[in-house]
Parts: sequence; C-alpha cells; structure tokens
Amino acid sequence: MGRIRRLRVERYRSINDQVELIFPDASPLVLLGENNAGKSNLVRALDLLLGDTWPGSIELGDHDFFGRDRSRVPVLMSADLHDVTYRDRAGHESPVVSLTWSYRAQDNRSFDMTLGDDTERWVNNEVRHQCPCIVVGADRRLSYELSYSTKWTLLSKVMRSFHEALVSDENRVGELKEQFTRTKEIFGTVEPFAIFADELQRQVEEMSSNLEYRLEIDFSAYDPSNFFHALRVLPHQGGEVRTLAELGTGQEQLLALAFAHAYARAFQRVAGAIAPGLLLVIEEPEAHLHPLAQQWLAQKLRQTSQEGVQVVVTTHSPAFVNVLDLQGLVLIKKCNSRADGGGVRPPHLFGRGTHRGSRVTYVSRSCWTECRARRDSGDPRTWRRQSGQVVEILQRLRDSGIRYLRQRRPR
Repeated sequence: MGRIRRLRVERYRSINDQVELIFPDASPLVLLGENNAGKSNLVRALDLLLGDTWPGSIELGDHDFFGRDRSRVPVLMSADLHDVTYRDRAGHESPVVSLTWSYRAQDNRSFDMTLGDDTERWVNNEVRHQCPCIVVGADRRLSYELSYSTKWTLLSKVMRSFHEALVSDENRVGELKEQFTRTKEIFGTVEPFAIFADELQRQVEEMSSNLEYRLEIDFSAYDPSNFFHALRVLPHQGGEVRTLAELGTGQEQLLALAFAHAYARAFQRVAGAIAPGLLLVIEEPEAHLHPLAQQWLAQKLRQTSQEGVQVVVTTHSPAFVNVLDLQGLVLIKKCNSRADGGGVRPPHLFGRGTHRGSRVTYVSRSCWTECRARRDSGDPRTWRRQSGQVVEILQRLRDSGIRYLRQRRPR
C-alpha cells in the first residue's frame, strides 16, 4: 500500500526555511497552530504533489513566493514514499523513494522521482495514482462538492474512480447499457419530450447542413465517459427526500466528512481494484460541530488511520489532540512572518530547538513509547513521574493556544 513518509516544503508562501513533516504509522498527522500560521500552505503543498492537478502545469503567482518575492527560488516540495513502484516499458519494476517538484523560473519547472538506485526520472500518473490525495477544504461548499460541476469536485473524483473499476468488466458494461437504453425508451413515451427531441434534431440538422461535417445530437440516459454520473447524492430525513440547501451547517459538515471517510474506506478495502493507498486531508474538521460531535469524529479519524488510510487534519480543537499519542502532533508557528513546524524528533523526550529564530517544541517517538511501557508496568511511582511529564506537555500545548485539555490516567 503506497504511503507518504515525509514532506518537505521550502520557499512556498509563508514558508521560507525548509519545513519537514514526518507522518506517523497508525495515527493521524495533526497540524496544530493559530490562524495564519501556515497550516493551509502545507495542505496545498500535499495537494500539489499528489492531488488531481498535474504539478507541471501549475504557474505560481506572486503570492506563492515567500514574501511575494519572485527572486526567492527555487520553490521546493518533496515527499518521501514507501511501497510505491515504477514500471518501465520493459516491465522492470523499481521502488520510488521520493517525488520532488521544483520551480526555478517560469520556463524552468521540474517534477521528478528518485528511484531506489538513486536515478531520477519524470513522474508519471501511474506512480502518483499509487498514493492519491483527497483534500476536504475548510469551506466544504457541499452543494458544489457533491455535484458534477467540474471534474475536480469530490463527487466527480469519487465517481471517476468507481467508473474505472466498473468498465474493467465488459459483461457488466453491456448489461448497464441495456438498462440505460430501456430507461431512454421510457422517457420517449412522454409526448412533449418526444416532440422536443425530434424538433431539436431537425433544427440542428438544418443549421449545420452547410458545414463540412454535419452535427447530430441525441439524448442519453448515461454519460459514456462515466456511467456513475447518472447517480446523485440526495439526503433523506423523516422518510422524505430533501435538498442539500435544506440541511443545517452542521449537517452539511458531517455529510461532507462522512462522504470523504466512506470513500477512504472504499479505497482501503478494494485496493487491488481502485488504488493501493489513500491520503485523506481534512481542514478544520471541527467547524460547525458540537463538542461531542468533534470528539466522535476525532475517534473515527483515528480508527480510519489505524485501518491503513493516512489521515492529515488541520485544527484548532483539543478534541483532535491525543496527549497519550503525540507521534503525529505538529505545532505550526509563525516567527518573523515565516511558518515553522515542530514534531517528533529524537533524541530527547522534551526539548527546545532554535531553527533560524523559530522555536520548535517536540516529543520523540522512542521516549514516548518507553514512557508508555513504564506506565503499563503498573508502578505507581513511575506513573507519578510520568504524570509530571504529561503536565509539562499539556502546559506547552496550552502555551501554543490549546485550552481545556484534560490529563487522564489510562486504564
């Protein structure tokens, strides 16, 4: 299953010096920080590398350069990967170590991958599709995301993946076409529609009769480029069909997140048919949700990550911070107008490092694992000592803007 291990971003928007994110193995990566600290810029970097838009076609604006200064180049984004392979034309497979996108000038952009033997090649879609990224933005825009307005909406991306799985079975495609033909015949029994269709075809033929290539038009009960476009998402409440506009803001948020969550689970379960891995990124999942709903959603996202789907969230809510599992916690700060991040870094349990003027707070994975092992030993003196360490962690989180975190002794 394709996974991302590490992300590095440099000279992009509010990020000047290199910021590095390390992805935990079986827990969400939580980007925590105040407003305008740079969390969304890290999300955009992930989306650029592994999202739907091809990075080579992206033209950066002035605001995409640190300090709006186009002379601050190169802009670099790099992702270390695991269990992703490249297959050449001869059928030989090589492990892909990393993807790197760089922008040095308008006519000097590159998107390369480094293979296991340190050779570099251009990235292809086959490689990117092994670790796809879905971003659920802070502005859910449910009526837009659950429509086919563009091929970039959440519904369009989901149904496109399902269509690719469907057309792999020719018998199933033939059966669907027969059913759609029957559906079109039923529409044709509506006299006003039949008259309209005939008149439309006649007018088109007359107006295009002088063209070199005659134009014809017909109605279809399905889109041959995507059979699933015939499906719509409609909420039900009290046994009645509702429109998306009738939903409350909190209901819209939950539906959008539930849709993305279900899609991630579908990817994980049928990896061989659709994709071998998935990176699910959610900005501010706590927005418009009751505190209890936030806690429930945080638990669901942790469960999803334990089942193999990589999850990244940006948040201001303590509901998504688990003080007994800080491997995925990254504090994003802005120092002197530039973003910086601190996460899991060896060798000390607690530490303060200076990264070109930016204060970094971190907790190491190895020491935290050791503390948890000692806690599980049942020694009360050991637990009291660790309780003091947890208090120090909590205080540092509070200093970073997190409030109302409770210290709970695990069972």
